[in-house]
Amino acid sequence: MNENEQGKEAFEIGFKDMEKFLEKYEVRQIRSDFFQKMTLLVIASLGFITAIAWDQVLKLIFVELFESLSSIEAKLLYAVMITVIATVGSIVLAKIFLKKKSENADRKEPVN
Repeated sequence: MNENEQGKEAFEIGFKDMEKFLEKYEVRQIRSDFFQKMTLLVIASLGFITAIAWDQVLKLIFVELFESLSSIEAKLLYAVMITVIATVGSIVLAKIFLKKKSENADRKEPVN
Protein backbone atom coordinates (compact mmCIF):
# COMPACT_ATOMS: atom_id res chain seq x y z
CA MET A 1 0.00 0.00 0.00
CA ASN A 2 1.44 3.35 -0.94
CA GLU A 3 1.28 6.53 1.11
CA ASN A 4 -1.67 7.95 -0.86
CA GLU A 5 -3.81 4.83 -0.34
CA GLN A 6 -3.01 4.79 3.37
CA GLY A 7 -4.05 8.42 3.64
CA LYS A 8 -7.34 7.69 1.83
CA GLU A 9 -8.07 4.74 4.12
CA ALA A 10 -7.29 6.80 7.22
CA PHE A 11 -9.54 9.56 5.90
CA GLU A 12 -12.42 7.14 5.27
CA ILE A 13 -12.10 5.69 8.76
CA GLY A 14 -11.89 9.20 10.19
CA PHE A 15 -14.93 10.29 8.19
CA LYS A 16 -17.01 7.35 9.42
CA ASP A 17 -15.96 8.08 12.99
CA MET A 18 -16.91 11.71 12.49
CA GLU A 19 -20.38 10.75 11.24
CA LYS A 20 -20.87 8.55 14.32
CA PHE A 21 -19.71 11.41 16.53
CA LEU A 22 -22.12 13.83 14.83
CA GLU A 23 -25.02 11.45 15.23
CA LYS A 24 -24.13 10.69 18.83
CA TYR A 25 -23.86 14.30 19.92
CA GLU A 26 -26.63 15.62 17.70
CA VAL A 27 -24.38 18.24 16.15
CA ARG A 28 -26.79 18.61 13.26
CA GLN A 29 -29.53 19.62 15.67
CA ILE A 30 -27.18 22.00 17.43
CA ARG A 31 -26.29 23.56 14.07
CA SER A 32 -29.95 23.96 13.21
CA ASP A 33 -30.67 25.50 16.61
CA PHE A 34 -27.71 27.84 16.22
CA PHE A 35 -28.97 29.17 12.88
CA GLN A 36 -32.49 29.51 14.27
CA LYS A 37 -31.22 31.54 17.24
CA MET A 38 -29.00 33.69 15.00
CA THR A 39 -31.99 34.43 12.79
CA LEU A 40 -34.03 35.47 15.82
CA LEU A 41 -31.16 37.63 17.02
CA VAL A 42 -30.97 39.44 13.68
CA ILE A 43 -34.74 39.98 13.66
CA ALA A 44 -34.65 41.31 17.23
CA SER A 45 -31.78 43.63 16.33
CA LEU A 46 -33.71 45.01 13.38
CA GLY A 47 -36.71 45.50 15.65
CA PHE A 48 -34.56 47.40 18.12
CA ILE A 49 -33.20 49.67 15.37
CA THR A 50 -36.75 50.31 14.19
CA ALA A 51 -37.83 51.16 17.73
CA ILE A 52 -35.01 53.69 18.06
CA ALA A 53 -36.00 55.32 14.76
CA TRP A 54 -39.65 55.58 15.84
CA ASP A 55 -38.57 56.93 19.23
CA GLN A 56 -36.79 59.81 17.51
CA VAL A 57 -39.80 60.54 15.28
CA LEU A 58 -42.21 60.45 18.21
CA LYS A 59 -39.95 62.79 20.21
CA LEU A 60 -40.04 65.29 17.34
CA ILE A 61 -43.83 65.06 17.15
CA PHE A 62 -44.09 65.47 20.93
CA VAL A 63 -41.83 68.54 20.86
CA GLU A 64 -43.94 70.05 18.04
CA LEU A 65 -47.15 69.47 20.02
CA PHE A 66 -45.95 70.41 23.52
CA GLU A 67 -42.97 72.65 22.60
CA SER A 68 -40.54 71.05 25.05
CA LEU A 69 -39.17 67.76 26.23
CA SER A 70 -36.76 69.13 28.80
CA SER A 71 -38.84 69.12 31.98
CA ILE A 72 -39.46 66.04 34.09
CA GLU A 73 -43.21 66.35 33.56
CA ALA A 74 -42.80 66.42 29.77
CA LYS A 75 -40.50 63.38 29.81
CA LEU A 76 -42.92 61.53 32.09
CA LEU A 77 -45.86 62.40 29.82
CA TYR A 78 -43.85 61.23 26.80
CA ALA A 79 -42.98 57.93 28.53
CA VAL A 80 -46.62 57.34 29.50
CA MET A 81 -47.82 58.09 25.96
CA ILE A 82 -45.28 55.71 24.43
CA THR A 83 -46.19 53.02 26.97
CA VAL A 84 -49.89 53.34 26.14
CA ILE A 85 -49.21 53.24 22.38
CA ALA A 86 -46.94 50.19 22.75
CA THR A 87 -49.41 48.38 25.01
CA VAL A 88 -52.41 48.99 22.76
CA GLY A 89 -50.37 48.05 19.69
CA SER A 90 -49.19 44.83 21.35
CA ILE A 91 -52.74 43.86 22.34
CA VAL A 92 -54.09 44.52 18.83
CA LEU A 93 -51.26 42.60 17.15
CA ALA A 94 -51.59 39.68 19.59
CA LYS A 95 -55.31 39.42 18.88
CA ILE A 96 -54.72 39.50 15.12
CA PHE A 97 -52.01 36.82 15.24
CA LEU A 98 -53.90 34.62 17.70
CA LYS A 99 -56.98 34.84 15.49
CA LYS A 100 -54.96 33.84 12.41
CA LYS A 101 -53.28 31.03 14.35
CA SER A 102 -56.67 29.77 15.51
CA GLU A 103 -58.03 29.90 11.94
CA ASN A 104 -55.02 27.95 10.64
CA ALA A 105 -55.40 25.35 13.40
CA ASP A 106 -59.10 24.95 12.52
CA ARG A 107 -58.22 24.30 8.87
CA LYS A 108 -55.72 21.60 9.79
CA GLU A 109 -58.13 19.60 11.98
CA PRO A 110 -59.45 16.45 10.29
CA VAL A 111 -63.10 16.53 9.30
CA ASN A 112 -65.23 13.70 10.77
